Amino acid sequence: MTQEGLAEAVDLDSRYLQRVERGTVNLSIDVLVALADVFSVLPSRLLRRAEPESPKTGRPRKKRTKAGS
Repeated sequence: MTQEGLAEAVDLDSRYLQRVERGTVNLSIDVLVALADVFSVLPSRLLRRAEPESPKTGRPRKKRTKAGS
């Protein structure tokens, strides 16, 4: 989903959502609940600290190409 699509789904200006994402404005409880509804999660899920994925070890696999192409 794009920011524009999300903004439309929660009836907000996309520039406002961009400022929320950057942390330059705070959102209201009403907006938090609306965003949670769009993503079908509890509002508390949107307030959790992000957990980075564990880095993968080893070399990346080489992409295989079809012979004769």
